[in-house]
Amino acid sequence: MISTQLKTMPSRQKGVATLLVALIIMVAITLTVLFTAQTSILEERMAANEVRMKLTGNAAQAGIDEAIAFAIDNDDVTQQFGRDYTPDGRATWYRAAYVAPDQIGNIPTCPGNPANFAAAIPGGPPENLRDTVIWSCGWSDDLTARKGITIGVRGAPSLADPPTNPLITRGGVDTNGRARVFNAYNNLTIWSGGELDVTGNPGNTFIRNEDVARPSDNDPIPALPQPPNCNTSDPFWECTTDANMVGPDVIAGDLQLASLTNDQFFLNFMGQDAESYRDSVVTERDPESIDGMTNEVIWFDGDASLDGTVGTREAPVVLVVDGNADVTGNFEMHGVLYVRGDLRANGTPKFYGASVIEGETADIGGTPSFIYDPISASGAGNLGASGVLSGTWRDWSEL
Repeated sequence: MISTQLKTMPSRQKGVATLLVALIIMVAITLTVLFTAQTSILEERMAANEVRMKLTGNAAQAGIDEAIAFAIDNDDVTQQFGRDYTPDGRATWYRAAYVAPDQIGNIPTCPGNPANFAAAIPGGPPENLRDTVIWSCGWSDDLTARKGITIGVRGAPSLADPPTNPLITRGGVDTNGRARVFNAYNNLTIWSGGELDVTGNPGNTFIRNEDVARPSDNDPIPALPQPPNCNTSDPFWECTTDANMVGPDVIAGDLQLASLTNDQFFLNFMGQDAESYRDSVVTERDPESIDGMTNEVIWFDGDASLDGTVGTREAPVVLVVDGNADVTGNFEMHGVLYVRGDLRANGTPKFYGASVIEGETADIGGTPSFIYDPISASGAGNLGASGVLSGTWRDWSEL
């Protein structure tokens, strides 16, 4: 009996060890399951957060796209854009607005609620949509994620270098009427590759009297002499050209200017060849009427008769006529006129800014006035189709 009991005791000890090992394994499995579940939950949350951030990014980009599209055809600097929640399962919000370029450093992070976006816009609106910053915010459907984007938008350069005198021609200038050319800001009125022919009622050119200080560009254009002829005594203006003399303010017969081909002449002033310019810079082509148009690069295919009022000093235009231009009546323009053919002017038109004639002659009758205005001329330099300004993209996300 004693021998039998001694043989069974190790078996009881072995069973206890097996139970202990099994218990340890069960605990390990339980911990593994818990850890795996925890990891799965964490990964699910991370995936959900990533989806929300992508949604907010898409929403913010939608605001940018809408604002750019609006700026191409409109000029309302106070316009704001947005999309409200709709129960489609993946709905998001966005809000976008135009901000003055000097306020880009003051743009805050996106507010926690779309309802507070308008109040968070820094400063006032930009002066125009040719040079602006767009601020756009996107929110997830539960408002736990938000993304902000800012970009600068500017009109494509519409001039290689804005002219600094009122009348430039590759060919000659024939004034058979009483044309008047004024420049209060420097001593150049007419620059031509051909000769200046003053016949009939003599035209006159006027520059600022040397004893008078140059006006600021932003000041109103100085009052023109009345009546505008060389017999007028005016303390501001000095008449330098009439039927009897051509003053030093006129550069006529410039062989270097005359030697340029049509394409070279266009490239020199407009910065691109004509075809590329028409396709990439022009914002309005062959309009039925230009009367009242502002802030545009306007292109006419072929000859054009110009009438009405186009541009303002603060919102000038670039007007390109791919042919001859006939100007009659009381036409008034602010900006830069570029004629690829000849200019024929009659009536009493007024050209504020600069006029560039690529053709053989500027045949000027009637009583037109060419008045150099640095604001109209320089303001016409960035009127091309709007595009994102390189290096201005900035985005940030919050979760």
